[in-house]
Amino acid sequence: VNQNVLSGYFENIALGYEEYGFVYGFSTSVVGTGMSKPINYGEETISEIEDSIQVGNTALDEDMPNIIVVLLESFVDPSEVNYLDIEGGDPIPNFHYLEDNFTTGYMTVPVVGAGTANTEFEVLTGMSMRFFGTGEYPYKTILKETDCESIASDLSKIGYSTHVVHNNTAKFYSRNNAFSMMGFDSFVSKEFMIVDEYNTLGTWAADNLLLEQIDKVMNESENQQDLVYCITVQGHGAYPTEKVHDDPEFAVSGAETEELNNSWEYYVNEIHYVDEFIGNLVAQLEEREEETLLVLWGDHLPTMGLKETDMASGSTFKTKYVTWNNFDMKKRDADLTSYQLLAYITEQANIHEGTIFKYHQDYLHAGYASDEEAYLSGLENLQYDLLYGERYSYNGEELYTASDLEMGVDDIIIDSVAVIGNGLYVYGENFTAWTKVFINGERCATKFISPECLAISLNKYTINDGDIINASVVGTGTVLRASEDYIFEANLETENPVILNEELSDYQINEDIILEDYNNDMFDEKEESADEMIIVQ
Repeated sequence: VNQNVLSGYFENIALGYEEYGFVYGFSTSVVGTGMSKPINYGEETISEIEDSIQVGNTALDEDMPNIIVVLLESFVDPSEVNYLDIEGGDPIPNFHYLEDNFTTGYMTVPVVGAGTANTEFEVLTGMSMRFFGTGEYPYKTILKETDCESIASDLSKIGYSTHVVHNNTAKFYSRNNAFSMMGFDSFVSKEFMIVDEYNTLGTWAADNLLLEQIDKVMNESENQQDLVYCITVQGHGAYPTEKVHDDPEFAVSGAETEELNNSWEYYVNEIHYVDEFIGNLVAQLEEREEETLLVLWGDHLPTMGLKETDMASGSTFKTKYVTWNNFDMKKRDADLTSYQLLAYITEQANIHEGTIFKYHQDYLHAGYASDEEAYLSGLENLQYDLLYGERYSYNGEELYTASDLEMGVDDIIIDSVAVIGNGLYVYGENFTAWTKVFINGERCATKFISPECLAISLNKYTINDGDIINASVVGTGTVLRASEDYIFEANLETENPVILNEELSDYQINEDIILEDYNNDMFDEKEESADEMIIVQ
């Protein structure tokens, strides 16, 4: 490792295993986790670092904006790929409009082609992955047991409500645990959405589904500024090597092989839909007429085998970020690292909060004039102190504890229950395809009929007077949110009409359909990419 024969960090864990072999990959992933204690770590060092910070505190008498932070999955500007030729116009005009008119720049990320959670960790915490083990995902290691100061906990201290919205599963990368450790108030994952729109291949939920959810969480917190962290997924791979579109809106050529051209053509047409989401989001935020700061950024380049010479930036570790605001914040372009991004952006909004973010603001405010080596050494010490050390930064207090994270924002309600034919129908509110009926604690194979109706087959289950019925949102085998208990009374009439669809007729429940839904739900992590599957296993 010291001679750079073996890598001390995997930018892409799947490729790291492929290049260095299973024994080294597995050994370093399991043994080489966490951070080593810095040589000069101690109370005096932390005190000196904090005393050196010249940035003041947030002026709480000033109006502060809503802050919307959006991760654009695998997003790259196609015009930045040197060899691509695109016919049909500009596939990402909204992104380019923001780039031309608001603060933007390159963002250096810690991963290539995969590893979303590690870029996300850097952005949300201001901490750097360079100090961790070879194949580490902090969400899967230290954040399993330790709370972690983040942009959410920092802004909560000054009155913000903090939310996450994501059109994929809650347990992907253990996010439901990680976001609690980071201090977020709520997390609306795919399990709480009516997913009726997908990408072209039908493999990922469409990003436009996020618009309603962003609006909803912002409406939940009256008289508060909001931090909303939104994770998109539509740009996710894999990208097919066969031709998908017979008459694509954007035709792509220039790659070395027909297969790679096909992959790029699919990708470019897909991120055009992501760009439409960006335009729709800006329009939606404008309509709210609240001061708002929007930050959008790519987590890593797509898995297309890109090399440094292929990129206009000259690096496969650089993505782009763009911003938008409606309160005349000046355009101040800068190239940043992902762990510096939110410190830089919040500083422009006159927000100075957090142990790590204020440290970055002090360095960035100096215009990079200070010693970079000393800066990184200070960051390493602060990061170790907060995650593994004595927390001298907090003077012995527990300043940023884990939150009681609320999954979803709408209550799941059972209004009534009826037995009709061989089916038990549960009527209520806010059901989704991931809402399952439980009888006396036993999960039942459930058919989602509508947001107001669920059904189970009484050929498989029995129901008696006094039985306890519950409706719970289930994600990857875990109950994420549950209704209050409902006590069943036989022969109780209901005013709710039975809501049918094409798969149900004459009040007969097709048990095969129900069981198929049940079994598919149990394995909804099948969408994970190769590197993430290694972590799960």
